[in-house]
Amino acid sequence: MRILVDKEIPGIVATLTQLGECELYDSDTLSPDSLLGPEVLVVRSVLQVNRALLEHSTIKVVASVTSGIDHIDLQDCQELGITLYYAHGANARAVGQYALSALLQAAEITSLQPKTIGIIGVGYTGSALVQLLSPFALELILYDPYKDLQATVTDVIKSDVIVLMACLHDSEPWPSRNSITQDFLEQCKSNTIIINTARSELLSDQAINFLLASRDHYYITDVYKNEPNVATQIITKSLFATPHIAGYSLNAKAQLNTLVLRQLFNHYKTEPLTDQLTETKTATSNLPSNIFYSSDNIMFTKQYLSFTSLHATMLALCHQSNHATVSIKEVRKSYPLRDEW
Repeated sequence: MRILVDKEIPGIVATLTQLGECELYDSDTLSPDSLLGPEVLVVRSVLQVNRALLEHSTIKVVASVTSGIDHIDLQDCQELGITLYYAHGANARAVGQYALSALLQAAEITSLQPKTIGIIGVGYTGSALVQLLSPFALELILYDPYKDLQATVTDVIKSDVIVLMACLHDSEPWPSRNSITQDFLEQCKSNTIIINTARSELLSDQAINFLLASRDHYYITDVYKNEPNVATQIITKSLFATPHIAGYSLNAKAQLNTLVLRQLFNHYKTEPLTDQLTETKTATSNLPSNIFYSSDNIMFTKQYLSFTSLHATMLALCHQSNHATVSIKEVRKSYPLRDEW
């Protein structure tokens, strides 16, 4: 059996060779013709997996080493009889720690100390953030129409900070695409901090333009439309802009690889050599202070993730370009995987 693996995730190849012959490919140049012969396609989020790519292929299984799957057309896969595996929630703690760090470091920059945190989307990542914030004297407003929660959108609007952690989807009755509108933002408090760790498409174009022009809100984002090409004004007008690395931790990468590998081996009813599956680490420390906005907590998060440094790198991209967009591909690729705490 032939297995095609994105060249940027070579760490799983040694284990996958127990299932078949592995071949590396470049997602920028992969063509439908390359999929004649292989049975398994292992992808990252940069590859659009749809009918145009798969219809005339021999691919029977697609394995995405990602937590989200909005780069995959689920209906096309289903109609083509292709089995899909992915690692939903594998990077949840890393994303939760990103959001918490963003909040603390934004407080330092703005001299604000928000007390009410609204979280939109309480799945894996939202739940991870709730767990991280729960020891502190903060009011959490949790909104997720697919969960048995009491909060409404009106409640979220009253928050000092709004963290977007919902999955991007178009399913009725509560599609998340374009769910954050300009009207929503206009009703938010003055000095509201908006942190987007999910997908840019949760916000309408009008909402994003409003945020960038607003002097009443602060926008922190790790995600963008049309990645890896990003509008320079989003970078220059955000409080912090980072190159889609919220989930980039050593532990998250190990989890992603291991979960996808286990699903593939289960699919082919084969038991992998366990010593070739990457072990993940259990969190070993917490924020040092019980006072959330303490300088100790802010400095602690900077050891793992410095937003001012990452934002400066993104701004340098803009200053080096005369174009309306810049590519964040190389910055993201060169970002060193961080530890979790």
